[in-house]
Amino acid sequence: MSLQAGDGLLLSGLVMSVDTQERKWKDEPAYHQLKAAVTNGKQMFLYVADDKKGQTLPPLKPFTRIRVEVDYADTEKSIVTVRGRIVND
Repeated sequence: MSLQAGDGLLLSGLVMSVDTQERKWKDEPAYHQLKAAVTNGKQMFLYVADDKKGQTLPPLKPFTRIRVEVDYADTEKSIVTVRGRIVND
């Protein structure tokens, strides 16, 4: 069996809020981090992206629909945090 792109977790929802902050860790260069609260009507998840590796932050706006192909997911204190690629078709 081989895995293809798109075979993993795909989350869809409505962006409820977006927050972008500048972050800095000790001797590393500063970077920007985006956090978006997204709901599918039953559950909320937190989508996180950053521009550490020269990537641009996605242009998310509240009250728009997104789909995220999840690369990473974690739950801490009942908050589901995901990272991945936005795949709006």
